[in-house]
Amino acid sequence: NMLQGLVKSVPSGDTLVLVNMVKKVGPPQEKTITLAGISAPRLGSKKDDGTTVGEEAFAWESREFLRKLVIGEVVSFRIEHKLETTGREYAMVLFGEKNLSIELLKNGLAKLRQQQNPQLVQAEEEGKIAQLGMYNPKAKHPIRQLISSRDASYDSAAVLKSLKGKSQQAVVEAVINANLIRVVLIPQSATGKFHDIVISLSGIRCPAMRAQTGNPEPFAAEAKFFSERKILHRDVRVILESSDEHSLCGSIVTKEGNLSVLLARNGFASILSWSLASSSAAEQIKDAEHQAKLERLRIWANYKPQQTSHFHAHVVEVISGDMVCVVDDNDQEQTINISSVRAPKLKEDGKFDPLGFAAKESLRKSLVGKSVDVEVEYSKDFESTTGGGGNNSTEGNKITRKYATLTLSNGGKNAILGLIEAGLCEVVKHKANEPRSKDYDDLVLAQAAAQEAKKGKWGTGKVDLPAAVHFNDLSGDANKAKAFMPTFTREPNQNALVDFVSNGGRFKVRVMKHTCIFPFGLNCIYVPACARKDRGTAEEPFGNEALAFARKHICQREVQIEIESCDRIGTFFGQVKLSNGQLFSVELLKKGYAYLQEGIERNKYYSELLKAQNYAKQNLLGVWKDHHKMEEQKQAQQAQQQPQSELQSTVKKYLRVNISEVSSGSLFYIKEKSALSLEKQVEDCVKTSSSVQNVRVGSILAAEFSADQSWYRARVTKVLPNGQADVKFIDFGNSEVVQVSMR
Repeated sequence: NMLQGLVKSVPSGDTLVLVNMVKKVGPPQEKTITLAGISAPRLGSKKDDGTTVGEEAFAWESREFLRKLVIGEVVSFRIEHKLETTGREYAMVLFGEKNLSIELLKNGLAKLRQQQNPQLVQAEEEGKIAQLGMYNPKAKHPIRQLISSRDASYDSAAVLKSLKGKSQQAVVEAVINANLIRVVLIPQSATGKFHDIVISLSGIRCPAMRAQTGNPEPFAAEAKFFSERKILHRDVRVILESSDEHSLCGSIVTKEGNLSVLLARNGFASILSWSLASSSAAEQIKDAEHQAKLERLRIWANYKPQQTSHFHAHVVEVISGDMVCVVDDNDQEQTINISSVRAPKLKEDGKFDPLGFAAKESLRKSLVGKSVDVEVEYSKDFESTTGGGGNNSTEGNKITRKYATLTLSNGGKNAILGLIEAGLCEVVKHKANEPRSKDYDDLVLAQAAAQEAKKGKWGTGKVDLPAAVHFNDLSGDANKAKAFMPTFTREPNQNALVDFVSNGGRFKVRVMKHTCIFPFGLNCIYVPACARKDRGTAEEPFGNEALAFARKHICQREVQIEIESCDRIGTFFGQVKLSNGQLFSVELLKKGYAYLQEGIERNKYYSELLKAQNYAKQNLLGVWKDHHKMEEQKQAQQAQQQPQSELQSTVKKYLRVNISEVSSGSLFYIKEKSALSLEKQVEDCVKTSSSVQNVRVGSILAAEFSADQSWYRARVTKVLPNGQADVKFIDFGNSEVVQVSMR
């Protein structure tokens, strides 16, 4: 009455562990049997209590002979007897036509227990006669030099350093957990040492057996049996890759492939991101887990993809190395935190951090002005003492921040990946069930590469920065600002970066060449003010639209500024030129988000600006939306205010005038005949007035015209040295330099 079983493991030269071949749900039944009639040399081992069991000569050779012969094979067996005291069962085992006890005796790898079985006695004699195994007189009775990673003196770091990345021949001695394996590394030379080590498989986590509590996780037993069936007491290749605080980490490769990949593909493992970075099969593991999730295999039976929302957007500002502002297709601005990364702060403990600046600059150069696909993956609530800010949603004293993965629309690459590769950001270590970036594993792999190459914060902490990262801030300091005016007068065109946009026509700019930062306003135009919560001021019509337009087109962009003047509080004024050479003022005027100031006719850009404003007027854009209606209302109001007799009078009225000054082909000054009485009044006033010694720009006085030595009304436009002043005669339009003795 022979039974059959599949050889699961070979613990020693005379012991087998068999499993039932009847298929059923879960791991099959096991039976441990000892070969009847023989005794094999005892293998050395390290017990859990730290004690060591010595190894006998030829113990390894005996076990290896039997292991290579029957592991994974079907054998037939019959129980001969059982020890009631220990429960150990002794059996005759056949592999095909071979009796395993006889085979061991014939090869001198076991001894006969009793002389009762003639076949066994004859087999032992054959081994002695052939001088095989332990009966070889020339044999040196080899005993393995076995060292264990469980020894206190074992130097795991040195072993990892010498063997890292190298494929080593090994035999799997035990499967503690599906991904926690005890192996013996086989030395390459006969005199080498055997390393008995515990390896944690790189890149994966499997359900735990929890031997201490006796409550295994779901699918833990099935996962363990899967590993046992694939590798227990099998010849494998081991690649040591890293270590953690508990064990060495690496990959085990069988004839079927990488064990980590096999476990992941069959739904017995999930990715352990921080270990995945060191695995030589990282990409295969990722693909295998993804496929198992799609098929809802085993641990993924109840898998539900992480809920996300998607939208397309345009990046307008980089706040830091891990936070940006985007404008979606509905022109709504949103503040987005980048999922699963943390960038250094621009200032740490009040001190400038070069890494924080480098991270922000790198992200600015790669993202600002670019189209991105935003995948919002999770959000977090934070306490807010200010009631919220930006475009994050707020409720009471809480602010909700959105976390998303940004992917460049034109290339499909994760926008933050470059910073991780350069060592300018670090990946957040999420808890097991926390939501995370869809590209989390890629981010971890990139960080591992940066750490290996000692880049950025993982090396010396030094990064390639612009020549100057400390800027002289001229804001609110008129003296500092005016000190730069001679430089800007000589070089009015400066390459600059628009650091901040306060409204559609006011910015803060950085000039790298002169290492300064200052407020800058657009000259010649007026841009409606936007709403200011900090000041409690309301929006002027189209003020917010102008602000949004400026943020979208020039915020954090490299531009050229042309500086024309500086006011009394240190704000510079001039023009901003875009990368295509176009004036930003022209773009604002075309959209109807600004209008021209008075008295700018002599500015060299006047005709270009006027043309842009006329375009907006004609198309009723922006502030000119109701322009025609307003003009009609104005004319109607004027008509109502005029006397009835005047309404009935002649439409056209002709006056006799004198042309007193011609400034240009389209600008001239006239004087009615009735104005002669005003000249006489000025003459009479001069006769009774005294001279004025201290004059200021803007003063209206009487000045003597050199051509006829007569006195006329004049406005001081400039005070000159040597007691002179430049004046403009109000009633005539011409100008002249006169002595200060005016009245």
